[in-house]
Amino acid sequence: MSTPAFGNRPSKTSTLDALTELALDLRCSFNHAADKLWERLDPDIWDLIHNPCIVLQTVSEEKLLTACGKA
Repeated sequence: MSTPAFGNRPSKTSTLDALTELALDLRCSFNHAADKLWERLDPDIWDLIHNPCIVLQTVSEEKLLTACGKA
């Protein structure tokens, strides 16, 4: 018997850890594949600085959870 998909959802901490790892990945700074993600989290901050680490430091937990589909 298989495990339901919703039982394998990552925890809030692991989601934040994954986003932090992505923000610090230098390869993403060159190919801009994740830019829409950072812009979706906080469009105003992203438009000002284009720095994913700052976006993660300033975005509210509520907004982060909503963007990750956990709210």
